[in-house]
Amino acid sequence: NEIGAVFVDPFVNSHDLDENSNPHINAAARAWAEVANDATCGVTLVHHTRKGAIAGDADSGRGASALVNAARVALTLSHMSEDDATKYGIPAEERRLHIRLDDPKANLAPPSDKARWFRLASVRLGNDTPEYPAGDSVQAVEQWEPPSPWEGITMSMAVEILDAMQRGPGLGEQYTTSRRGRSNARWAGSVITAMTDRTDGQASQIVKQWVAEGVLIEGTYDSPANRREA
Repeated sequence: NEIGAVFVDPFVNSHDLDENSNPHINAAARAWAEVANDATCGVTLVHHTRKGAIAGDADSGRGASALVNAARVALTLSHMSEDDATKYGIPAEERRLHIRLDDPKANLAPPSDKARWFRLASVRLGNDTPEYPAGDSVQAVEQWEPPSPWEGITMSMAVEILDAMQRGPGLGEQYTTSRRGRSNARWAGSVITAMTDRTDGQASQIVKQWVAEGVLIEGTYDSPANRREA
């Protein structure tokens, strides 16, 4: 029938074999590989992940690992984690609207150096009428780019932030790139959050980049408050 692509969703419904048996799952994967070969089409098997799955981990699939071993390409699809939400400044109630796609295994191409992001969006169908003014909406997926922590920070603002960091938190103390606990007043990122609308996660990214580029330098000094080297 000249079908070019087949999506099996979910893969487990296409067989009655033992999901935890490598020989069984390998046989199921080979059967789909024969379909792909004989019909000259691409076959995508949608598989569930196990509990505690990690984004970008090809072995996060449920059951036997033979499925990943048999696949030419393995992609992981997951909701945005709490850490990523903090990093990108996404409110908790919007976190699950963001989807992360990683390609941990790609036999035919080099692996991607970063995740691709998508967002669930509501699209109105335009079928509202005087009798049905609300109309209907459907959920769709759109590409989404994580916001840059530098967005809106001008050169003059960056200089002001660095000047404040250089002055230190007062009483002869210096700021630190290390953040031990939420109440650490010496964390350099607190200067950024106080002077801009950046979140803690975004401020942490800025501090890390400045350290990597040599803008901020880590060293030791005699702490007046602790009366020892810090």
